[in-house]
Amino acid sequence: MEAQFEFSGDEIDLVNVEISGPRLVLRSITASDDRSVFESLTPDIATFMVEKSADHIGQTKDFIQTSRNSMLRKHELVCVITNYRSEFLGCCRLSAHQSAQTLELSLWLKKSAHGHRYGQETAWMLAQWALKNLKFDTLLFPVDKQNIKGCSVAASLGGDITSERQTLSGHGTTLNEVVYCITSKALYEKLSREYVSI
Repeated sequence: MEAQFEFSGDEIDLVNVEISGPRLVLRSITASDDRSVFESLTPDIATFMVEKSADHIGQTKDFIQTSRNSMLRKHELVCVITNYRSEFLGCCRLSAHQSAQTLELSLWLKKSAHGHRYGQETAWMLAQWALKNLKFDTLLFPVDKQNIKGCSVAASLGGDITSERQTLSGHGTTLNEVVYCITSKALYEKLSREYVSI
């Protein structure tokens, strides 16, 4: 059975979420984002991802609809990442992993958005949203070993590598992932010290 989020307060309409940070905005993905996602998720960006870059925009439309259906079922939150000029920068996802008590975080940025620490800011924003709104014990952040920037983002949350796994990518290659794990208590303490007041 598909895991669902357990909310700490009132149930949230996940298809209408907006999270604002120092430089970025995360908002629930919509059908109008199809062109931006399609053009930005190129094969080189998808190298370390389970998802495959789309061959045509119809596949991107299907991905967005599937994501929104999943959000309606309270299984995950899928957001686009923008700056305050509404420029599309990438996507992020927070999912209930096997149970509501374990969440999994992932994200990607378009090529021109690399090198600005947007990945870390996105991860911290999404983690803070989870702490405010969801009941969970553990946050997982799987990253391919060769994805040095991704490993840095995962480590910035205070995560420790607790396991390794091999996963098949959408392009048919094998990803050699390390799974960073952090408890909700440790996450709260780190974000309270280093990010913004929770």
